[in-house]
Amino acid sequence: MTDRDVMCRLDWAGRLRAGAGVAAAGLSVVNWVVMGKIAASWVISPVLGGVIAALFLAFIKKQVLYQKDTITAAKKWVPILVALMAGVFAAYLSVKGLKRIWKPEPWMVGAIGVGFFAVTYAIVKPAIAKRAEGMENTKKAIRNMFHLPSEAALREAFAQRDMNAERTAWLFSYDPMTVDLR
Repeated sequence: MTDRDVMCRLDWAGRLRAGAGVAAAGLSVVNWVVMGKIAASWVISPVLGGVIAALFLAFIKKQVLYQKDTITAAKKWVPILVALMAGVFAAYLSVKGLKRIWKPEPWMVGAIGVGFFAVTYAIVKPAIAKRAEGMENTKKAIRNMFHLPSEAALREAFAQRDMNAERTAWLFSYDPMTVDLR
């Protein structure tokens, strides 16, 4: 009986984890190369994520926050960074998220990433430009540009709206008497 047969039996019998497998069948039942890769990924992934986040933060500080004209810098770089994140995330999801139903070729993954980058950039660039209109050239204004309202502010705005006026405006926006029936 091979190690694989033992693992299959242990998995079939009760989905035993590596620790239980070692207790039941000995050290030879565990694939230590795979276990080492899993343990390494627990260390490498957070470290690599932290390094990438630190690089993004340094880039944002240098290219946006520490510029004389922060509004112009934000209007230039923020759409690019948001579109870059959307493109990378879409490419990642096309590879990892759909791997059980579709395995795209590398060129297709690149095309998906570039496509999402372009669409996101086209949406975000005018939105950022509109939001930046009339803003002061201060770091506080830049920070406020990208902060969402608090939950309390959202609740207050929702409570203040006039549902009846909105419903009435929608219901009576169409006047059947003005339609030409000829």
